[in-house]
Amino acid sequence: MCLRSLSRVVAATSAGWLLSPAGAAFLVQDDFPTGTPAAWQGQLGAHLEVVRTASTPSGLLVSGKTSFCGAVRNFPPVELKPGEKLKLDFELTYPAPGAPVDNGLRFGLIHNGEDGSATGRESVNDKGYGALVGLGTSAVFSLTQDAGTEGTAFGGKDSSGTLLTEGGGAKSGEAFTGLKAGQTTHFSLEVTRTPSGILLEGQAGQSFRSSQDKGGLQTAFNALAISNGAHKAEFIISKVRVEHFPAPVFPVAK
Repeated sequence: MCLRSLSRVVAATSAGWLLSPAGAAFLVQDDFPTGTPAAWQGQLGAHLEVVRTASTPSGLLVSGKTSFCGAVRNFPPVELKPGEKLKLDFELTYPAPGAPVDNGLRFGLIHNGEDGSATGRESVNDKGYGALVGLGTSAVFSLTQDAGTEGTAFGGKDSSGTLLTEGGGAKSGEAFTGLKAGQTTHFSLEVTRTPSGILLEGQAGQSFRSSQDKGGLQTAFNALAISNGAHKAEFIISKVRVEHFPAPVFPVAK
């Protein structure tokens, strides 16, 4: 077992529960096999189209004319109980990222209060947890809580939401090597409800981050969101997965 995995097991055990993949169920498994992404919604007027490229055999192209444009996909609602976890996994490619942008990519798991308006905006209860990833060579990778005050998932005036802390009050940001044009990068976010709050674990390429939220917990989720920050570069997402892990079962002492 690697040190990172061992540290997670130790942390989970000290919190009073053990992680286990037994009984996990996929809520989303999208490899975009057809040309009509019916399950997805464009955010802020984004155009969605299934494409195939040399680096992305089948993926969803997201393009738009405004900053913070992106894609949202609903899934069966989940109310996390202590010990339960949701995990979002996907791969993303910027064909041409353009100039470096702080917090240029946002993704996460939310409660989608989409109001059906023509603008593609959501209502104010689009609360959730996510990651903010810069596109520069010395960019920052942070974990955040979206308070749902702006109306779009991880976008606009509350785009940074509340940056969550990790020990000692430090903000949950660390250097990220950035994205190169045409480079496909793996991203993930795990949201685990612990006895004392919410544990977040994020991955952006080879960068990892973890944080905790112990107040104002968001435990209900029914959608994933992936969007740009303050820029309009088109991007391709592929191999999208959302997995629900049930609470672990303790072994019976003999």
